[in-house]
Amino acid sequence: MRIYGERWKIRQDMVLRAWTAERREGNAIRFIVGLTARELADRLAQAERAEPPERPGGRRRVARRAARAASGRRTAF
Repeated sequence: MRIYGERWKIRQDMVLRAWTAERREGNAIRFIVGLTARELADRLAQAERAEPPERPGGRRRVARRAARAASGRRTAF
């Protein structure tokens, strides 16, 4: 679980009797639940394989390109 600690906020919820992981990216929230720590780790691994963590600045670069395209300025992709 330590390998996910930088990107995910991991907690053991005693009310739900489950392990939870939360990650916020801008206005998007990803939330994953497992009944055991092992199940949560497996689900986090699956989520990271499906959508690997981005390089720093990756989304900003895409947003800048989209803004330039919307403004009508020519850009080279």
